Amino acid sequence: MTSPARPLVESALLAALGALFILVAFYVPVLGMFATLVSPLPAAFAAIRHGIRWGVLSSTVTLIVLLPFLDPITAISLWVVYGTMGVALGYSVRRNLPAEKTIGLMAGASLIGMAADLLGAYLVTGLTLRQVSDQTVKMFAEAYEINKRLMGENPALEEMMKAVTPEMLMRMLPAGFVVGSLFVAWLNYEVVRRVLPRFGYTAHALRPFSRWIMPELAGHAWILAFVALQLHPFYAERFPFLPAVVENVFFMALVTLLLDAASVLCFFLRGSGLSAGMSGFFTIIAISMAFTSPLLGLGAQIFGMIDVLFDLRKVRYPELVDR
Repeated sequence: MTSPARPLVESALLAALGALFILVAFYVPVLGMFATLVSPLPAAFAAIRHGIRWGVLSSTVTLIVLLPFLDPITAISLWVVYGTMGVALGYSVRRNLPAEKTIGLMAGASLIGMAADLLGAYLVTGLTLRQVSDQTVKMFAEAYEINKRLMGENPALEEMMKAVTPEMLMRMLPAGFVVGSLFVAWLNYEVVRRVLPRFGYTAHALRPFSRWIMPELAGHAWILAFVALQLHPFYAERFPFLPAVVENVFFMALVTLLLDAASVLCFFLRGSGLSAGMSGFFTIIAISMAFTSPLLGLGAQIFGMIDVLFDLRKVRYPELVDR
């Protein structure tokens, strides 16, 4: 018979471990990178072993432990993102959800956490979205100067940097949040998924990258947004909010289709006999070129759109291949 005190003791220990991970992630430069990726794990364990309520309570205790060591804004910011992601992961593993749904839940939790962070920063310190955008543009400019010194002039990248303005970033903030949350969720999931079996738990693996295929909705959204961008002069004055909506939809669809195109390329490279490492290497080079060349980028988007809508590799419904 399980002791009624066991969930309390384990959740408290996991809360302390979660606080330790976050403090290492904040204060230790190199080791902190790994600690960041496993920070959702303690709250996830509490939720897996004892239920969602204990996961939430353990995560809350983590915040209380953090407060003496970090300023309140930083502590709350880190806790909101990694605590919510951990609880979402624990819920998914407890319900044996597929990897795609788990990453979606973690991304949703991360998105809520990021929004809460911005709101809290504004209420407490007065930090506005414009100030965040200005800081981000400055960071991009510094990164561009470093790349310029190392790699030399790049006309395509220079043109791209001219388009990166605070106003543009503010308009694209929703899409940036969504894409960023999905990336963070995927990265954390891939790390945590490999740690869980050591403690007797399993999480479903995603299919190999060469077999990924994005939802058909991405293809339809890209077509509609692309057409809407061409018709921009006809509705911009009458519906001032609509251009920003179209730009955000187009950006999210663009990233999705580029990812699908990369998957298709990797699929055919693997089929030609190349190793997984070499296929990944050439795929990364191709996607880098697509981001720096408008013509190649448009071609990759169209190719990804065709695969999304027509499933060139027959990976969406593999049971129909032999029919």
